[in-house]
Amino acid sequence: LLDLDNTDPQYGLIFLNVQLLTSQSICLVLCDICPNFRYSERFRKETADSKLKLKRDTIKIQEYEKSVVQFYQLYLKRLVRMVEATVLTGNKSKSKSNFIKAMITSPEARLQISSVAVNCLSKMLDAHPNFNFSDQIIDILVRVFCNTFQDLKPLRQICSETFKRLFQADKLGDCSLKAITHFSEHILQQNYRVD
Repeated sequence: LLDLDNTDPQYGLIFLNVQLLTSQSICLVLCDICPNFRYSERFRKETADSKLKLKRDTIKIQEYEKSVVQFYQLYLKRLVRMVEATVLTGNKSKSKSNFIKAMITSPEARLQISSVAVNCLSKMLDAHPNFNFSDQIIDILVRVFCNTFQDLKPLRQICSETFKRLFQADKLGDCSLKAITHFSEHILQQNYRVD
């Protein structure tokens, strides 16, 4: 693996497989270690500003929470880039990197990597709908769901099942409200043109 040149045709295939396995593994770990509540950044800012004396255990817990949230955010950015390789384009796409598109030239491979990313996002939303960044996950899944390319029908099916589970499991209605809000914003952006 280390001796492969980036011009070698197997290089892209190996890159694809490593990305797929890594994404799925990290998803499973994050689903296990993340709680089903939002980590509060407000408390950390207040304690830093007010110079409160905290116990070492409390400081360790806060540092752990901060590191989990930072890693979760980096992972979400990676998943978004994987989905953008095929699905997300236009003015809402914030990524300036075409690295995945350059590495994976086959449309089928791009669809496969996007499918894994959407699956991971779906699992994360199912496992922890109230954790930090659930808003961003819902937004990404709504954009994938509303994409009308025929090749993306399996991805839309994954999103559809995820939203069905979300609506059924949401007893308080908070996550359902977020999803409905994102759907309505997307419909407004499309000038009420829903295919």
